[in-house]
Amino acid sequence: MSAVEENIARLRERVPAHVRIMGVVKKQPVEKIQAAIRSGVTLLGVNYAQEGEALQATCPAAHWHFIGHIQSRKTKYLLQYEQVQSLDRLDIAEDLNQRALALNKTLDVLVQINIGDEQTKSGIALEELEPFAEALGKLPGLRCRGLMVLPPPLEPVEKRRPFFQKARRALERFDALGWDQLSMGTSEDFQIAVDEGATIIRLGTVLFGPRA
Repeated sequence: MSAVEENIARLRERVPAHVRIMGVVKKQPVEKIQAAIRSGVTLLGVNYAQEGEALQATCPAAHWHFIGHIQSRKTKYLLQYEQVQSLDRLDIAEDLNQRALALNKTLDVLVQINIGDEQTKSGIALEELEPFAEALGKLPGLRCRGLMVLPPPLEPVEKRRPFFQKARRALERFDALGWDQLSMGTSEDFQIAVDEGATIIRLGTVLFGPRA
């Protein structure tokens, strides 16, 4: 059994079955990614739009989500993903909507919120979520499924719990729209995120080991 497979086995003991484990493939070799897929971690997250193109060809059995910052000049590459988790601008949403309609498809998205109001992070402010959701509802090429958050990197990690709680409460406001996905928690703090209602956790080093 490879180190990746051993890591996943340990994670399975700590993560409830209803929570999806995403492998974040940034700077990870294909061999480790393929080992994760063999162990049943078929949900994979990509930070750079074009990086996923080659990986999708190499690992066609996986489900690919885009989780990185969206550059307006690279939106054309995002239609190859099953879901875009980092939507935080209406002009990007409108562009993706047009591209999805042109392909006669519906693209699943999550709204990234800046849960800690950090100047250096992407994401919309929490108070902007309602009008943003209303605008998304008018774009038939997109289907919003929920929220993606990254809390401030506070130490000890227990200090991040209130931000996860705030994200869960924000998601609950949109139950009527069918929002049911909450992507939060990384290698450092996924256990707290799971406790507070994460449905997807985004794991890199704890799953794959150090980046290459």
